Amino acid sequence: MKARPAIILTDYRTGGTFLSLALDSHPLVYCCRAEPLSKTSPWWDHLGAAGPILDIVFRQEMCKVAMCKLVYRQVGPLIWDILEERRARVVHLIRSNDLRGACSFMFHNLVRSGQVSRKRAKRSLHIYRRAAQPAPVALDPSTLLQLMRQRVTRRSKALREANEHGLKVLKVTYEGMTGGERAEASEVRASVAKRLCEFLKVDYQPLVAPTRKVNAYPLWLLISNWQEVEAMVKRTEFAKHLALEEKWVQLEDKTWVVKL
Repeated sequence: MKARPAIILTDYRTGGTFLSLALDSHPLVYCCRAEPLSKTSPWWDHLGAAGPILDIVFRQEMCKVAMCKLVYRQVGPLIWDILEERRARVVHLIRSNDLRGACSFMFHNLVRSGQVSRKRAKRSLHIYRRAAQPAPVALDPSTLLQLMRQRVTRRSKALREANEHGLKVLKVTYEGMTGGERAEASEVRASVAKRLCEFLKVDYQPLVAPTRKVNAYPLWLLISNWQEVEAMVKRTEFAKHLALEEKWVQLEDKTWVVKL
């Protein structure tokens, strides 16, 4: 059986790993659970070039679709040519709320750089598990704004280049895939899963991930200088994303949800 090639094209901290795991749960889909073109990937250590790595990813047997996740920065002219030659399908995963996406990226980098310990992250940033009393951290507003604008620019550029190479693209939003910030998600919402299966030309199956995607707190509980950040965002094109932060409410079991 010759697998059809496909990719998840996305930005950092947008739910790409969650979607990769969920798609890999489909019996007819192989989805690499990491970023094979990351310079820290074990694939890179053995092969050291994008072409051979993608060739191995796509050369899978016993499945109908072979795919992997690529972030925008990993997709250049060579990659686009490979994808065009193979007529790969593109699942374009975006995060509609660039404010929360950029904040998540900054939170994650604080942990990776050691500025926030993993022990503290468990209670403050909610990267690893739910905590009843998050310990907020400060984020630089100018850096946050720069990251939000970079996300928009990279997303527009990637979509334009995919269209220029004649690739079929399915847009999926993080919020639509997980149900937004309302609750924990352990699988892709059924309506989105059906669209994904139809796009990849496989029979519909629930797409369940072995991990949970959680966004459990309003930003004003996570960011110690929230008033400064909020004032900055209000003056920009991202002001519309602040409305969501005003709709968080805490339930009796101490969990937070967005009331829409």
